[in-house]
Amino acid sequence: MGVAYHGAVLAAIEEMTGWDPRSAEVLVGTSAGSITAAMLRAGVAAGDLRCMSEGEPLSQEGDRLAGRGSPAPTC
Repeated sequence: MGVAYHGAVLAAIEEMTGWDPRSAEVLVGTSAGSITAAMLRAGVAAGDLRCMSEGEPLSQEGDRLAGRGSPAPTC
């Protein structure tokens, strides 16, 4: 439940300001905040966090990170 709230708030902040929370130098959290921070650091966009909580389709990048899309190119 907490990740749903974090995702919605972070997505709204990103939409209103253009600031991508994944670009933060430091991400700190406890409980759901630590899960949210780990997902952001792994590259999951705030909009995808929101979509996950609302049962909406993820972006192409979100699908790839969730292991549901095409795999990332390998070297």
